[in-house]
Amino acid sequence: MAVSSVSRRAFLSGLVTVAVGSVLAACAPAPAPTPTPAPAKPAEAPKPAQPAPTPTPVAVAKEAAPLPKAGVVLRLLETPSATVQAINDDFTKKTGIRIESEVIPQGVDPTAKLIASFNAGGADYDVVRVDVIDLALYAVSGWIEEVSARMTRELIEDMLPFARQAVTYKGKWYGLPKDSEWKTWVYNEKMLKDVGINKPPETWEEYVIAAKAVQEKGLVKYAQTWAWEQGENIACDYPMLVASLGGKYISENDELLVNKDAGVEALRMMVDWLNTTKIANPASLTAKNINARNAQAAGDAAFGFHWGTPMAILNDPSRSKVVNQCKMGLVPHKMGVASWTVSGPECWSISKGSRHKDEAWEYLLFRQGREGAKRQFIGEGTVFGWRSLFDDPEVQNFAKQRQIDFEIARRQAENVVNRPMVPWYHEYSAALQLELHNALTQKKSVQQALDDVVSAYNKIREKAEKR
Repeated sequence: MAVSSVSRRAFLSGLVTVAVGSVLAACAPAPAPTPTPAPAKPAEAPKPAQPAPTPTPVAVAKEAAPLPKAGVVLRLLETPSATVQAINDDFTKKTGIRIESEVIPQGVDPTAKLIASFNAGGADYDVVRVDVIDLALYAVSGWIEEVSARMTRELIEDMLPFARQAVTYKGKWYGLPKDSEWKTWVYNEKMLKDVGINKPPETWEEYVIAAKAVQEKGLVKYAQTWAWEQGENIACDYPMLVASLGGKYISENDELLVNKDAGVEALRMMVDWLNTTKIANPASLTAKNINARNAQAAGDAAFGFHWGTPMAILNDPSRSKVVNQCKMGLVPHKMGVASWTVSGPECWSISKGSRHKDEAWEYLLFRQGREGAKRQFIGEGTVFGWRSLFDDPEVQNFAKQRQIDFEIARRQAENVVNRPMVPWYHEYSAALQLELHNALTQKKSVQQALDDVVSAYNKIREKAEKR
């Protein structure tokens, strides 16, 4: 919450005025002859001067007591938004702790610089931003501080399940949630009604039926453009599809399970959409997230699976041709299985090398606790990780303005899958992306591609565990 500073003024008083009196000289008449004068009386001794009155003391304003932690500086590696800068300023006013942000140039990945700092002792930055896919590596490497002892029951119970996953590793806590977003399923309600479908598809079978219907009527050439370039996003969508079929992606002891059951079924479904039913745009293989969203905004897709709050863009007349046609929905799934989506959450952690760990935790609570998260959501649309904020009137009002269906969002947020939290994630993800593309382009069978993923994963894991 913003902290207002009250200025105080001192008023001067007690000015002493000195009055000066004038002495008048009198003229005596001419003296008459007089007898011999009597001896003169001795002159009286002068009376001692009366002390001058003591001036009234001047009123002096009391100096404000110094803030308890003035002089402490916390260093971060980030380019703060206007909303975050305001939060930082308010934190300084409240505590005296100054936040110093080292600006990251546009388009530059700060990970390499951050890791270099960790390897040099980690004292360069006090609070560090950690992606969910990096948390395991940072934790096992001893680069970030465990904060389990600082976590209260209130914080733990209010945190959404997927946001909790993004700040814990092997049962230990390492920070507070940041940018707790997930991918949102969006359907064009007008297109569906134009083909006689009055509700969004609940299952993948219904999805295929609806997709074929809008294509056959000529409303779109392809029902959906997915962001399936050979990059990280396809490694995000695939775990969602596995979960939506009731499958388990990875075991508790980090055994990869994708070449079994739902893992195989999910990839076969993707291959079928591209090559058999042809309801997925072939351009999906080179599309990024923004390309998939723009396809739906242009009216070229009936369905979309997008990060963040896409409704604001889809209902912006300057950016969309489908204003007021689209709605948020739950991700389709297998009959009898819950609707699942995928998240890309981050957290803020305390660097192991920080010299101000207590102050850093105080800052995290101020910035990423409920009030700070609320300010960021209302100020810039950053998705929060706290259950209680769904019931906050100001949050609800902002969501309504941005046309976010909170009831759908609340239900979807309870079933969110994260990518595997393993220290060797990046090497594994590159292997997964390659083999998914090998199957989608039919260079390999689905089973062979996934067997090769598991083989690559096991080699990467074995090498990592020997380090």
